[in-house]
Amino acid sequence: MDFWNTLQLAPTTDIRAIKKAYAVLLKQNRPDDNPTGFQQLHGAYQDALCWAEDRLDEEDAAARASVQPATPDTTAAAQHNDPAAFVEDGDTRTEFTEATAAQDTGYGCGDPNCEHCAAEAAWEKYLDEQWETLVQKVEDTLEDASRRNDPAAWHFLVESEALLDIDFKGAFAMRFLQRLLQMFSQQQESGEQLLEPAIVRHLNQLFWWSERRHHYDDYIDPDWIDDFMLWWQAPQVAAPAPVSSILTLPPPLVVPSTPASPPAPAIPYGNYYSRWLAMLIDSGLLFLLGSALALIFQTELPFELAGLLAIAWGYPLASALFEMSPLQGTPGKLWCKLKVCDRNRQPLGPFRALYRSLLFALSLYFIYITVIVNLLIWDGRLLHDRISGSMVLKR
Repeated sequence: MDFWNTLQLAPTTDIRAIKKAYAVLLKQNRPDDNPTGFQQLHGAYQDALCWAEDRLDEEDAAARASVQPATPDTTAAAQHNDPAAFVEDGDTRTEFTEATAAQDTGYGCGDPNCEHCAAEAAWEKYLDEQWETLVQKVEDTLEDASRRNDPAAWHFLVESEALLDIDFKGAFAMRFLQRLLQMFSQQQESGEQLLEPAIVRHLNQLFWWSERRHHYDDYIDPDWIDDFMLWWQAPQVAAPAPVSSILTLPPPLVVPSTPASPPAPAIPYGNYYSRWLAMLIDSGLLFLLGSALALIFQTELPFELAGLLAIAWGYPLASALFEMSPLQGTPGKLWCKLKVCDRNRQPLGPFRALYRSLLFALSLYFIYITVIVNLLIWDGRLLHDRISGSMVLKR
């Protein structure tokens, strides 16, 4: 059976082991980077799950037959969903929490009598069941044209206890976003409005897609997400009321109308990861400069220490000098096509540039507070950007 070789797994009926193997290999076969490899891996994953479920069904049937005569089960039937639908066979939250699943080796201490381990296993089982239930409800609601754009139809998401789990909610939010992007693509191709921007804004209050936008770049085409975000975040112009009858009504008074202003373009904030790359480039240049000076002047300091000191003392000053200059950015930011400006998109003054560099140094010192704030309140700016009134934009 080739699918076991693809999963690099011996034949097993352990569903959890199959999901773990799939999650590990999924990192090497992402749909965007290796579509052929992803199709082979996903097919092997589906085949392995079907094989394991068939064996488990046979074992259950044999166990029941040993206790009482088997009777035909008229209520249980194999349920196969549409592959193009939101709920796919074997499609579980494991695919969207692959990093956690790849590192997880089981529950707790392994003691079968441990109450904590049993409670954790029961909670994980409950989350798996709720995943299947919620995605089916979401698909049913999206397929019902009379309900999909009604906020009341989505109230079951607010009442879901499973969405109180942070990891579960993050995985479900990305899966839900992919489904909405699929409908958005269908809407653009057909010209028929399947979704209304108002209902996406309503759902965004629960799942924070706009605040967590940067988390999806590795899994979904960024341009696709940007088009979708601009569509539902843009202000909508109400359609004019229809005229009932041109024959029975007097001619309307023609008044010159002011054309509706186009929606304001989205602020092109610099990518979170590009900013870190720019900082690494600048730090590397400062390290080389400090090491070279130590070697040239033959100081008593080791050149490695001299390079680190150049980063610690030189980075805040160099950042301020470059960002207040016409370049509006350090060499690293120039290479990553980023620039620093104030809220009005004007170059920074000397005071604001120095103030921003000082705040950046303090944010690194209090790194835990900085990370928490940036994750909870993501609007394209980091903590020192908000306090100093500055922005890092794409050039």
